[in-house]
Amino acid sequence: MANYETIFATNYYATVFLKSFLIAIAVTVISLLIAYPAAYHIAFMKSKYRNLYLLMLILPFWINLIIRTFAWQLILGQGGFINYVLVTLLGVLEAPVQMLYSPVAIIVGLVHVFMPFAVIPLYTSIERVDQSHTEAARNLGANRLQTFYEVTLPQTLPGIAASSIIVFVLSFGSFVIPNMLGGQGNLMIGNIIAQLFGESFDWALGSAMATLFVITVVVLVYGFNRMIGLQSLYGSDAAWVR
Repeated sequence: MANYETIFATNYYATVFLKSFLIAIAVTVISLLIAYPAAYHIAFMKSKYRNLYLLMLILPFWINLIIRTFAWQLILGQGGFINYVLVTLLGVLEAPVQMLYSPVAIIVGLVHVFMPFAVIPLYTSIERVDQSHTEAARNLGANRLQTFYEVTLPQTLPGIAASSIIVFVLSFGSFVIPNMLGGQGNLMIGNIIAQLFGESFDWALGSAMATLFVITVVVLVYGFNRMIGLQSLYGSDAAWVR
């Protein structure tokens, strides 16, 4: 219990835990805002190229995570592409802006890597929406926005919940991206746990931190399932999500 007391009594660990939680929330929200329109468009499109669109969304998985993160270092660095465009080409800024090694850089990298994980559950959920319901709403006088808000969105809540959980858990415990894009001043919970085990060799404190991480994730998953019901996404026979 002394290790848990150390975590809660030390501002550094509490700050890192809270920062990791807020970054994961931001990544989840941004990923959903990007993934939902993409999944909605692909699910409802009447084209023979729909599978090609899905393949293009999954294509980033074929590229190594380290390579993709190194690419963001080149893009966000002071001599990177964004600063080159803003300073040299457009002249909007007089000097390069420090974007790398910041929470913003971490969020950008995490969204890029984990956003495809949000698309697949959303696509599965949106594809199951009964088109006759949306047509009935339109025939009864509802506009596109009302039809989406009253008919489509409620039926896709399990997909939203599943995508949120997947992206949040992966972002909350991420290690490589915060280490490469955030630097030592913006470490997340995964980096702290790795340091406690691999550098400080304080396995007791590291285990306590990892246990708090697991408890947080389990509580969130349970809460989402109780509020929304993830079993509707996987079918009524999926007892493991109840």
